[in-house]
Amino acid sequence: GVDMSQPINLLGTEPFWGVEIVGHGLRLGGVDRDEVLAPNPGPVLQGDTAVIDTQAADGTPIKITLTAEACSDGMSDRRYPLTAEVQVGQELLEGCGISSAALRAMPGG
Repeated sequence: GVDMSQPINLLGTEPFWGVEIVGHGLRLGGVDRDEVLAPNPGPVLQGDTAVIDTQAADGTPIKITLTAEACSDGMSDRRYPLTAEVQVGQELLEGCGISSAALRAMPGG
């Protein structure tokens, strides 16, 4: 499992995007994407799923759904312990998630 009280990184490709969840905040960024900051109210846990519902400073709703299911980024041989969906307004981003510590420990991390 992944300790949801520790920093977590989410990432996806096509388009390239990333979310860093740290403490009481989160940051969404990526290629050709303005950085979005939002508070992290903490996850609601249900079985193997964690959901974070928040909104950006401009009021755009953000919903992050993390599922404890192995995930591949589709671009490398890396395997991640979480499958991630990030809904930003009407846009749905799909990718993977991992604790920040485990990501740093990966080769090339």
